[in-house]
Amino acid sequence: MIVTRTVTKYAEALYELAAERGRTEAVGQQLERLQTAASDNPELIRLLGHPSIDGDDKLRVVMSALDGEPDKLVRDFVRLLLERGQPEVLVSAATAYQMAADERAGVIPARVETVVPLDPSQRQRLQAALARLAGRQVRLEVEIRPELIGGVRVRLGDRLLDGSLKGRLQRMAWAVGGNPKAQLTVGGH
Repeated sequence: MIVTRTVTKYAEALYELAAERGRTEAVGQQLERLQTAASDNPELIRLLGHPSIDGDDKLRVVMSALDGEPDKLVRDFVRLLLERGQPEVLVSAATAYQMAADERAGVIPARVETVVPLDPSQRQRLQAALARLAGRQVRLEVEIRPELIGGVRVRLGDRLLDGSLKGRLQRMAWAVGGNPKAQLTVGGH
């Protein structure tokens, strides 16, 4: 997910306010639900950007995505986005909010791509190894990617650790043929 500078600024400000009020977790959970609703329904963002729809009606539509009573900070955040004509911020607000929380806590996210799901023991060992490598706490974000063929690929901050079979085969093709853009074919095709 792409997080723009604008989204980051909004999310950092919201996180600071939530931290001052001791509500970081509740706000983060509600942002997650809003982000999911916005990501799953692109029509929602178009509707929220429509100039002929009343702002209060737009706010009610967004707040209906939350179960129960929305946190006042979340309601004010959404109202601000709507007033400024930036409903698209909702698509990545929770991601940016989590990044702000991680930064404040000294946690680095590690995006892990693997062919098969990791069992709890594998997750724990991988998280511990990455924490040693990074020198700080790590939060795993695991994504299943069958095209890797086997192994694992990790993005840890600005580092890419490619232990996937696809990556190894591509490096071997490059070493043998000298072509870094060599296409990987599997199964003789």
